Amino acid sequence: MTQQLIGSSTWEQMNYPPYSPGLAPSDFHLFLHVNKFLSGRRFDDVEKAQDAVTSWLTSQASTFYDDGKENLVSRYDKCAG
Repeated sequence: MTQQLIGSSTWEQMNYPPYSPGLAPSDFHLFLHVNKFLSGRRFDDVEKAQDAVTSWLTSQASTFYDDGKENLVSRYDKCAG
C-alpha cells in the first residue's frame, strides 16, 4: 500500500543505500540541538522533560527548521551522489 501511495504521488522517489553513516537519524540537525539543550539537565519526571523539550521546540525560529531541512538535502546528495 505504501508503494502504491508513493507511486501515485507527484513526489520524486529518491533511492539511497540501505545503510549510510552519513544519513544516521541520530545525527540529524534537530537531535543534535535537542541533545545540547538537554545536556546536564535533570527532570523529576517524564512529563517535565517532555514539557521542557516541547517548549524549546516551539521557541525555535522557523529558520531553525529550514536550516535542518537544507542540511538533510546536502547530506543526502553526498551519500547518494
